[in-house]
Amino acid sequence: QDTTTATTPNNEIKFTQEQWEQELSTAQTCRQSLTEKGIPSPLRQWLARLVTTRRTVIIPTANALGYSQNKREEGSIDPNRDFPFDIQQYHESECMQTIAGRSINELWRSHLFQIGLTFHGGMEVIGYEWGAPTYLNLDAPDALAQNEIASAYSRYSNGFPGHLAYDFGTMNDKVYYVRGGMEDWAFAGSWDPERVVQCAPTTYGGYPAEKTVYNNSTLRAFNMLIETSDRKEPLREDLGSRHDPLISS
Repeated sequence: QDTTTATTPNNEIKFTQEQWEQELSTAQTCRQSLTEKGIPSPLRQWLARLVTTRRTVIIPTANALGYSQNKREEGSIDPNRDFPFDIQQYHESECMQTIAGRSINELWRSHLFQIGLTFHGGMEVIGYEWGAPTYLNLDAPDALAQNEIASAYSRYSNGFPGHLAYDFGTMNDKVYYVRGGMEDWAFAGSWDPERVVQCAPTTYGGYPAEKTVYNNSTLRAFNMLIETSDRKEPLREDLGSRHDPLISS
């Protein structure tokens, strides 16, 4: 059975602490999403409705090895460049090399996520598609909708004390473009086949090429990049507490 045709009765949302594992603040952000406490009653009602009408998938440490070793790579490979989108011709062996990349691929193949948030650190910005060199200076389909959603994220999150609210815009404009990026892959991998290759990695005994062939029931999400903070390892008092994770002490 082709798992890319799997369906679910709920809307699906994914949170990933993406794969630069020395960015410890992002892992804490995802973990705190699992342990929210001290939430006012009206907000609890709103959250309860979201929980019952959506399936939320949270990956606190996509690159578990990198997190354990406090380094960016999984072994010697950067999982952030490990996805089969807009990579150069004849470089099919340079995607799906990592367990992190393959794990995320399997998850996306079996779900039709509508929204994804990928947490990084080193800046304070909310980025959306495009973030690929082929589409430099070009708007993505649904650019207006992405901008409106990113603007709402910025207004809701505001900023750290003494900081401006999160800036937002395309990853090409606000961050930088990459080849093999996860965000653009998750956004367009099903409907922009000219940018997608069948991966042929040799690591870990290889990975079936058919695992990077996608139909139209996956890889079409608004998958936004959240650059959480300027510091990759914020001060402890900036992270809040278990009871008030969103309030800096």
